[in-house]
Amino acid sequence: NDEGDYSGWKPPVKDRPDIWIRPEDSFICTINAGEFQTASSMQAGFTLRFPRVSAYRSEKLGNPKAASEAQTWMELKELYNEQEEIRQGELTMGSQQQMAATTSRFMTAKQLEKSGKLARKTKSRALKEVKLFAIPNKSESKTSSTLLEGYIFNVLPGNYRLDNDPFASSEAEEGGWKMGATEVTSHTDVIRYIQSHGGTVELTAHLGTNFIIGGRGTDAKVSTLLDLMSKTDPNGTSKREEFARRLLELGGVHKWTFVFSMVTLALKQCDDEVTLFGKSIREHFPELAVARRSDYLAISDTAKQSLKGIEDDFGLRVDVESNLIDFERALEGVAKQIKSKGRANDPPPWLIRATKDFSKCDRWMFELGHQKMFPYSKAGSTGDHVIFYPDVFETFGEEEEADATKEKTHSLRWELDVMDDLSDIASVLPLVRAMGAFVSCHLHAGVTHVLCELKTRKSIKWSSRLYPHVIFADADDGRLLHERLISLEETASIRRAQFEVMLVTPVWVEERWNS
Repeated sequence: NDEGDYSGWKPPVKDRPDIWIRPEDSFICTINAGEFQTASSMQAGFTLRFPRVSAYRSEKLGNPKAASEAQTWMELKELYNEQEEIRQGELTMGSQQQMAATTSRFMTAKQLEKSGKLARKTKSRALKEVKLFAIPNKSESKTSSTLLEGYIFNVLPGNYRLDNDPFASSEAEEGGWKMGATEVTSHTDVIRYIQSHGGTVELTAHLGTNFIIGGRGTDAKVSTLLDLMSKTDPNGTSKREEFARRLLELGGVHKWTFVFSMVTLALKQCDDEVTLFGKSIREHFPELAVARRSDYLAISDTAKQSLKGIEDDFGLRVDVESNLIDFERALEGVAKQIKSKGRANDPPPWLIRATKDFSKCDRWMFELGHQKMFPYSKAGSTGDHVIFYPDVFETFGEEEEADATKEKTHSLRWELDVMDDLSDIASVLPLVRAMGAFVSCHLHAGVTHVLCELKTRKSIKWSSRLYPHVIFADADDGRLLHERLISLEETASIRRAQFEVMLVTPVWVEERWNS
């Protein structure tokens, strides 16, 4: 099916293609392979092992073949089943392969049977049922109401958990649908919920689809549709562009929690159980199906425009009083906007201006009362620059100083790799910069101070002879940090360079500032 499931692909973000090609606009490839093998990451359920393109089929090459003549999933499944049946026959009919599987050069038959290896071999050869990714049967879902009757949903594969959104849990508790939402662990759970309330779920989205539901904004399919919305041609006539325009009309990809919230609000307006099976949101409560900005994973410009008179740019209602959760979401939106828009216009730190725009003999002008780590004063230079590495990142970054300094003034590691930007370590970084030290997000050979948490001391000179479990507050993180410093010391030794590092705590920084 080429109408939304992209020929059975479920690519991660890093493997997402730059362009989708329709079968009728392409040519056929003849592929030889070693065998079929199961693959849960593919919607088809299996893939080819060691595939090789042996021929291209097109009119220009003199051997044309239409896309409609290519083998279908059912035909390939039959070939797979034939392959597995042949293997099963070889195991049960006492062939040479069976003899080889039941003997060993290093064990007797009895020892081999006792070891369990023979059972594992037989199990690995067992016939496996391959199933196409499919919608659960509606009859398997317990019918709770008909509130979603008349709506067609397309639920995308992805990561479905309530804790993916930091505000969703509070919304669920306030809205009264937290109990059901906490049980959701996959898109199948969402599909069954929709079916239990009379909704229809289809494998692929099309012009008749009412809602496209996603799990998380970083899921592969959500990212693909977001990219499709941003690049679609409004005047295009292809099936892909028609689908993109329909996606824009729908407003984008909705959060799965929107469905739970919508149904719960409708349930509160129903008087009794009889009403649950006599009314639907589409006919009786259509206002509940109008999504807010915060209900989208990927929102189109069309939806933003329609919400213009109802909400501001940060999702706060302009006609009614907003609750605490809405304000928290809005504040997060403001912070993201400041980071994305304001970062490029921020002036460079005074340290960079002092070292780039002024000669060494003039840099003393920047040395004031608190610039205790700035290596320039009226008396002249006092040594090299002080470079701090704060131990707040999930990884240590670049090991080579040259690679670390190639980055722009502000590295994306500060947004993407920081584990806790409200920790004591992060809180004293402004003091470090104000005192005239550079702060690096990479632990490289040029670092002079590592800002971390120590057990009893405020500072200590690092040595490879230190015991991490004795020195560091967190033994496991300390061991990794210690190993990185040993690696840097070994590299410096090979290059015959000096390597000295001080381990300091936030308390040490504060005392240095106040001294």
